[in-house]
Order: sequence, then structure tokens, then C-alpha cells
Amino acid sequence: MLSVYLVALDLAPMRHQALFDHVMSNGLRDWLDSQATAREEAKRRNLQILMIGMGIAVAAAVAVMGFMPDQAEYGFVVGAVIGAIAWGVANLPVQAMSKQIKVRANEELGAALGLRYQLDGVPGGDFELATRMGLLPSSPDQANYSDFWEGTFGASEGTLHEAHLQEYQGEGKNRRLVTVFQGVVMGYQFSRPFTSTTLVRQDMGLFNGLFSLG
Repeated sequence: MLSVYLVALDLAPMRHQALFDHVMSNGLRDWLDSQATAREEAKRRNLQILMIGMGIAVAAAVAVMGFMPDQAEYGFVVGAVIGAIAWGVANLPVQAMSKQIKVRANEELGAALGLRYQLDGVPGGDFELATRMGLLPSSPDQANYSDFWEGTFGASEGTLHEAHLQEYQGEGKNRRLVTVFQGVVMGYQFSRPFTSTTLVRQDMGLFNGLFSLG
């Protein structure tokens, strides 16, 4: 993810390495080393919870099959549900540690670039303008915004963040959440006005070439 932002900032490959070395030597490497024990503890808890949970899942499945021998399939269902819950709970410590490392690394990178980083936030005026223009759904059923960057990109002041927008489609049993947009939203304030017009068209796959002829 970091490399994507670096490319967006139009940094040369050699400068990527120099920036990485600067951030790591400026305290990030020491901090990461200090988290080694916490990372191992998170992995240990993950394995411990997973083993206990799977044991409970197997025991529950066997118990259901014993009490309901004619409906053994219910035992498999109960075991699968408990196993899925155990898997999710077991991954919580690892996810929390990964989130902590991601935030700290991005904050350090942002500081080196003169940018401010936040993991979560609220979209600003640029996002609202895109919805009014019909470029993005104005009222998705579910919306997730993350990785907010703010500051000077090159010679322009702007913001950048990720958005994942979903809407329900279908009826009855076929009703499900569908991703209608997932990507980066950027807004810039340029120092000079634009006299040209940029036309944004919907991606038509193999038919893009036909529309370009029009």
C-alpha cells in the first residue's frame, strides 16, 4: 500500500529507497524491533485461541451427533459455526498488532513527506462534489473510508483517501451487497485555472474502443 502512495506522489525509484532508509533510521526500525515480543505474543494467543476453539467445535459436533444420530448433519453445522467464530476471535490479536504497525509506519512516512496521515476519517468536500456530479454513489448502503492523507502533493494542496462503497442488489434470497466503487479519491487545489474539459466515462470493458471512435 505504501508503494502505491509513493507512485502517486511521483517519486523516483531511487528516492523511494532513500526515503525508506531515512524513515527506518529515524526511529521506526527501533520501534519495530521493540514490538517483536508483542508480535510473538499475538501469534501465540492466535494459536492458543484457535486450538481451544477448534477443540470445542469438534466436541460440540460429536455431542450433537450423539444426541441426534438421525440428523448428523446438524452436528457438522454446529461444529462449522463454532469453528468460524473461533477463527475470527483468534485473529483479533494479530489484526490489532498489524493495524498498530500500519498506522505507525504510515505516520512516520507521512511526516517525512510533510503529510498528515489518519487511518480513519470523514470524506471532505471533494468527495461530496464527486457524488453530486454522479461520479460516485450518493447514498450507498454501506461505506468504508480509510487511509486519509492530507498536505502538499508536489506543488498542490490536497487530500487523498480510500473508499469502499457497497449497495444491496437483488430481491429475496438473491439480495446481496455488491461493491459499486472501491478505490482512491483525490482532490487538489491547483494554483492556476483550467481551460479544458476532462470527460469521464463509465468503463465499458471491450467496448471502450468503440466509444473512443465517436
